Amino acid sequence: MTATSLNPAPANSLAGFDTPASKLLILTCSRFGQVTAISPTDSESNITFRWTYIVLPAFILLVSLVLAIVFYPRLPEEVAYHFNGDLPDRWLGRAAFTGWTVIAQAILAVSAFSLVGIVLLSARRWSVESPTLKKLLPVMGNMVALPQLIILFTMLYVFLYNSYQVRLISVLAFAVIVLAVGGAVLVVLIVRAAHQARRLYSNNHRE
Repeated sequence: MTATSLNPAPANSLAGFDTPASKLLILTCSRFGQVTAISPTDSESNITFRWTYIVLPAFILLVSLVLAIVFYPRLPEEVAYHFNGDLPDRWLGRAAFTGWTVIAQAILAVSAFSLVGIVLLSARRWSVESPTLKKLLPVMGNMVALPQLIILFTMLYVFLYNSYQVRLISVLAFAVIVLAVGGAVLVVLIVRAAHQARRLYSNNHRE
C-alpha cells in the first residue's frame, strides 16, 4: 500500500476567485479583522442614472422655455415685475426679464443633474448598492423643482399681467403654499426612506 503525500496548497490558489466563473470574491477587512464575502456581480450592478431622478426640473425648464417663446412677442418693451399693492412700481426690459428667469431655471435644472451625478459617482467609487439610495435619489434630484415652481409662477404672473392685464394670486402667497406642501412631502419621503434603511439594517444584523 503506497502512502500518498498531501502537498500544501500553493499560495496563489485563491487566484481562481478572480475569474468570471467564481461565485464569491473574498475581501479581507483588516480594520475589523474579519472576512466579508460578496458576489462579483455586486460591483457590476451599480446604480445607473435615470431621467426620473430629475424629471421635474427638466419638465419645468421645458415649460419655462415654452412660456418664454409664446409670451415674448406679446410683451411690451418694458414689463412691470414688482407691485406695490395693485400698482406696479418697478419695470425691466422684456429681454432682460425673460432671459434672467430662463437662465435661472436652466441653472437649477443643471444643479439637479449635477447633484444626482455626484451621488452616483460616489456610489460607484465606494461600491455602494442600497435600495434606500435608489429611493432617495429621486427626492434629491426633484426637490430642486420647488424653487423652479416659484420662478415659473413668477414668469406666468408677469407675462399675464403685462400681456392681458390678468392678475393671479401674489407670488409670495404661491411661494408659501409651494414650500409648505413641498416641505411636507419631502419630510414624509425622507422619514419613509430612513425607516426602510433602519429595517434593512436590522434584517442584515439578524442574519
